[in-house]
Amino acid sequence: MIKIIELIHILVSFFLSIGGYIIPNKYIPLYLLVLPYIVIDWNDIDKHCWLTKLSTMVGYNDNNTGFLYKLSKEYGINIDENNFTFILYIILIVNWLYAYYRLINIYKIKLFPNDLSKFMTYFFIISWIIVFIYNIY
Repeated sequence: MIKIIELIHILVSFFLSIGGYIIPNKYIPLYLLVLPYIVIDWNDIDKHCWLTKLSTMVGYNDNNTGFLYKLSKEYGINIDENNFTFILYIILIVNWLYAYYRLINIYKIKLFPNDLSKFMTYFFIISWIIVFIYNIY
């Protein structure tokens, strides 16, 4: 059971890490919806995703570190957990943005219909990045 959970965890992590680049076009909207929900689940009170919680329930992960961080330690990647989380966020954000770029190109969506929407979008994105970086450190 534990090996199955580990395999699912690795497959989900791999899919989220490169999914924006490799998934077929018809699944891009699903990817764009799923990724933020998984990140939200990852950022709840205990800072673990549902697969890590499931691993804990079956007795596999008895400490408070995340699955991917623990896996990286096993492969000799010695990095601070906050920096590791920051790198994971960057990877996920870049993948989500590329999948979004693919979606707007497929359907020929005009990203900014006017200057106000352009200003508001840039404002919210820059504000979000500032808050995100502030909360990481």
